[in-house]
Amino acid sequence: MVMIPLMLGHTVICDRYVLDLMVEGMADLKDLPGRTRFGFKLLRFLPRPQQAFLVRVDPSVAFERKPDMPTLSHFRARAELYNELADSMGVTVLDGSMSPESIHDEIWRRISKDRMAGVAG
Repeated sequence: MVMIPLMLGHTVICDRYVLDLMVEGMADLKDLPGRTRFGFKLLRFLPRPQQAFLVRVDPSVAFERKPDMPTLSHFRARAELYNELADSMGVTVLDGSMSPESIHDEIWRRISKDRMAGVAG
């Protein structure tokens, strides 16, 4: 649960949150990004992340890493949704071809900057 640690003032880092819920639901229901079903409207009641990141990788690379998905086209369809929704939701997109260390450093830099701004403000 995210709410209790947030209410206690803790920083919470989630792997897969609102963007992932939206993409998976829309892909499974064959929805277009402009159409939002009632269930997705309920996502508004989840706490808004202060920072959200999408590590963008080529769908073929993602398919190699996660072969339990049915087809490469499955990944391509989801990648399109991730890209469209990330833009509209203000998600920071990172280059997935960077080393894991570089991705970590960039995320840490951005989170630390926000935390310092919160302390100063």
